[in-house]
Amino acid sequence: MISKSVIYTIDLYQKYLSPYKGYCCAYKVYHNDISYSEFTKSIIKDLGFFQAIALIKQRFKDCKISSEKIKNVVRVKVLKNLVTHAILVKLLLVLAFY
Repeated sequence: MISKSVIYTIDLYQKYLSPYKGYCCAYKVYHNDISYSEFTKSIIKDLGFFQAIALIKQRFKDCKISSEKIKNVVRVKVLKNLVTHAILVKLLLVLAFY
């Protein structure tokens, strides 16, 4: 009974909240896999709610790690773009006063 209630709640979340939050599951993006909510529904269907708790917790931790990895990739790209932009500005200033 609790498994069906949890799955129903996840279905509501996926239908009414998730499409409007503006971002998607970091684990899904980083690993090209199913989202956290899809994983949770699937594992509850397979194992039942109480047996699935440990795997759900682990997936949440993995999702956090994926989020940090994505943030680091974005930071590196931003820094590279800033350095490239600074070099171009310096080059243009040199050419302008040449």
